[in-house]
Amino acid sequence: MTRLFTLFVTMFAFVGETFAAQLNEIRYGNWVGGAFTDADTGLFSHCVVYTDFKHGGWLYLGVTADGLTGIGFANDSWALSTNQDIEGSIQVDDRYLKPFSSAPSSSTLFYTYFAPSDPIFAAVRRGRTLTLEFDNKRVPHDLTGTARALDLVKGCVEDQKLKEKKSSDSDSSNAALNLWIAENSWFLEPEDNKIRHAKALEINQLLLAEGWDPSRLAFYSELDRRLDLAMRDKTPKRTKQLADFFEDD
Repeated sequence: MTRLFTLFVTMFAFVGETFAAQLNEIRYGNWVGGAFTDADTGLFSHCVVYTDFKHGGWLYLGVTADGLTGIGFANDSWALSTNQDIEGSIQVDDRYLKPFSSAPSSSTLFYTYFAPSDPIFAAVRRGRTLTLEFDNKRVPHDLTGTARALDLVKGCVEDQKLKEKKSSDSDSSNAALNLWIAENSWFLEPEDNKIRHAKALEINQLLLAEGWDPSRLAFYSELDRRLDLAMRDKTPKRTKQLADFFEDD
């Protein structure tokens, strides 16, 4: 397996989901990554950044949409058994030391996961070297720039969740409008309904000025009521002579 292919595969293996699309890109110093979606749902899945080292390995920092934070390790030279958990420890200078047990994602990659409140992140921000020990291996990782990289990946998740919320709010606010248009298809043909179309827009502006909420069905019920009254007033009335004629008839 080539180094480039390994890099591509491990980058998208952060949460064990099939890669669908990259939403944005993160670049900082030697760190590269971005936000990604899940192939099955098309929704935002996680943000991850990575950097490589002279010893041939990579270090990954990732955060899922639901807040799970992971640190990943990869190296082409490894031959990990995906049927057996890895037992080892992670140390940051003399600030942090913790054993771990992790199931490999592939023969060259595994992740360790932590609660957002775990002190490892404070240690990583201030530390100089993160040392991974497992299977008689001792692998150091220079932490230069890691604090900023961690901020970027966490900010990436916050940005994507905010975008999803705005999109959800927009979809919700449009639901009532879409329903009204579906029941009033004439609105999509303004040239054939000039008077009614113009009046509907006028009433829409009045309702907005009065504080009516356009995301609620009540807004469009009131629009219909006023529009019916307005169009009724637009209907030509019989002259008195015609009225008398029909009465005598």
